[in-house]
Amino acid sequence: MSETTPNPAEQEPKTTRITVVSVKVKREVDLGFVPFMEYVKKLGPNKQPGFGYRDASRATFEIFMSAELGDDTTADELARDLSLQAHAIADRELRQNYPHAFKAAVKAEVPEEAFTIQSTVIERQVEEI
Repeated sequence: MSETTPNPAEQEPKTTRITVVSVKVKREVDLGFVPFMEYVKKLGPNKQPGFGYRDASRATFEIFMSAELGDDTTADELARDLSLQAHAIADRELRQNYPHAFKAAVKAEVPEEAFTIQSTVIERQVEEI
């Protein structure tokens, strides 16, 4: 007697539900951007900065948060809430540890988007029911 492998198209679809939502936030601050922009402004429009003058130092902060999905919220709501919390923590920590970067940017009238990089990865853990 031989056994046959069931055809996946003939199998009933499995029911799943999201049980855990995780968020990973990464935020970087380019510590050399603002001083370099100030240097370029001092040089004036007719001079080029020297090769290798720019300091490419970066400060990076990563945070991972995870929570179980309850009955009173959706996965998207939980992901949004975790993301907001993680971004707030990352922002606070970078501002506390590198205040000079943010103060110099305000003084030089440089928007934060010019010297900060951020990313968010959202994962959902699924289980069969």
